[in-house]
Amino acid sequence: MKTFEMSDEACAAAEAWLTEHMKTCRVWQPKTEGAMKGHVYHGAIGGAVSYIFTPTSIGTLISIECTCKETFLCNGDEL
Repeated sequence: MKTFEMSDEACAAAEAWLTEHMKTCRVWQPKTEGAMKGHVYHGAIGGAVSYIFTPTSIGTLISIECTCKETFLCNGDEL
């Protein structure tokens, strides 16, 4: 089994991007009607955000993708 890790800097960058992204992304806006009114719903097991680790010959790229398809490369400056 392969284990991937994020540096403290990459975690901080990811958290900062996600915090800002959630303010404007339609996926993160509370529902305005129905049984889930006022709540943000991402399915039974979540999955609104994917952390993608891509091994390369110079290191591992770490990107975050929202279900709205916006992507953030959170460790590009480390490579």
